[in-house]
Amino acid sequence: MNTREAFRQSVSSIAAHKLRSFLTMFGITWEITSGILLVGLGKGFSRDQKDRLKTIGVDLAMVWGGRTCEQVGG
Repeated sequence: MNTREAFRQSVSSIAAHKLRSFLTMFGITWEITSGILLVGLGKGFSRDQKDRLKTIGVDLAMVWGGRTCEQVGG
């Protein structure tokens, strides 16, 4: 089977199963788009948190007094 025949069969199959082809392409597009959005949001939130922590100060530790419900060393 040469390349031309394989391409012809592919186009014929896509034309015969239009809904399945559309849903497959839509699913691939949706997955790529959502992946890009999630990575972008994650990096944006991370950068924002780092910027907010820089405004508090560098080498700063916050300690709250009180009891813990765990045993010593827990």
